[in-house]
Amino acid sequence: MHLAQWQNSFMAALGPEGCDEEFLSLVNPRESARLEIYRNNTLQALKATLIKAFPICERIVGESCFAKMAQDYLNVNPMQESNLNHYGEGFPRFIEGILDTNSAFIGLEYLAELAQLEWIFLKSYYAADGVSCSELTQIAGLSERQQEDIVMVLRPDIFIRDSIFPLYEIWLNHQQTKDHVEIDMPQERYCFCIYRDPFKPRVERLTRSEYEVLKAVDAEETLGEMTEAECDMTPLPELIGKGWICGFRLREPR
Repeated sequence: MHLAQWQNSFMAALGPEGCDEEFLSLVNPRESARLEIYRNNTLQALKATLIKAFPICERIVGESCFAKMAQDYLNVNPMQESNLNHYGEGFPRFIEGILDTNSAFIGLEYLAELAQLEWIFLKSYYAADGVSCSELTQIAGLSERQQEDIVMVLRPDIFIRDSIFPLYEIWLNHQQTKDHVEIDMPQERYCFCIYRDPFKPRVERLTRSEYEVLKAVDAEETLGEMTEAECDMTPLPELIGKGWICGFRLREPR
């Protein structure tokens, strides 16, 4: 018996409708009753993982509703790997499907994007502390031509998003230490940044110019390309001062 075969069969059997025939053929048939215990424990662990990953979404729809959503998600998204921190990445897309087909969620059109925000929180939390790049102080030693080929590098825990929904205010209203913030549905897109400071992910609203600079940096545009696109780089020094832009590299010739 190969260990990989045993592990794959075991994982396949743990799903809510998992097929256990292959796995039971590899072990003593008298152990079949124990498999149901493992299956139930696994499902409960996955539900708890979703609750931990999307606590604000659970608060908004209520425990029983969220439990039903989680169960429905588990039924069609079995665990594919052993790291529970990776489970739930597809949950925001799953919520999108619910919003499109269930009238009970009218008024919660923002829920899928809020779930995406909560998932990004986890990504930011587990992101690397740094990335290999040149220090910003080295820019002074480059020629003008080289400076045009500079690609600024975002810190790994930095994620930028924009939305028609006031996700920052929604998030803020569900923080226990904050007073209630009135939410007006915007007529333009809200821009915000998720970052880790120093160990806890946070959200910060961005101006449109800050968002455009960070978006260009995230897209790995060079300073020359940003200048040609008439990108307003006024916020750049402040973003560097915050440590969100942690270094640079030179664009390799294409």
